[in-house]
Amino acid sequence: MKFKKDIFALFTISLLLLSSISSLQYFNLSYEWHDSGTILYTLASPADIGNFRSYDYDISFLADHFSPLFILLSPIFQFYPFLELWLLIQIIVISTGICVIYAIFLYFSEDRVSSFGVSIAFLVNPYVIHTHLYPHYEVFYLLF
Repeated sequence: MKFKKDIFALFTISLLLLSSISSLQYFNLSYEWHDSGTILYTLASPADIGNFRSYDYDISFLADHFSPLFILLSPIFQFYPFLELWLLIQIIVISTGICVIYAIFLYFSEDRVSSFGVSIAFLVNPYVIHTHLYPHYEVFYLLF
């Protein structure tokens, strides 16, 4: 039962932290809009102009970047092609990844406090925060 409470607390802390910094960056118009727009356009591009079409190079985005994840995300973004959805999915994926790190560390150490501490340290790591603040498809691989 303590494991479930720890996971819930860690997930909630992650959601709150990542949501607050995303909101701050979003409302200050500080996102890399060109890159975000390119990825969202690529995911939402309809079949009649070519799936995964990049308007930068007029080729398939997958010819320039290897990301099979686009195949899974494309149907979602064809329905709702907005940055807000991207950020929400990204926040959930990172928060879930933090919980997976906790579970793995707890499995090996059997110490809840140090596992929680390592997970929080990973969450506030500048590389993780920077990765989150730059919406790009590699962020989703953090879960793996």
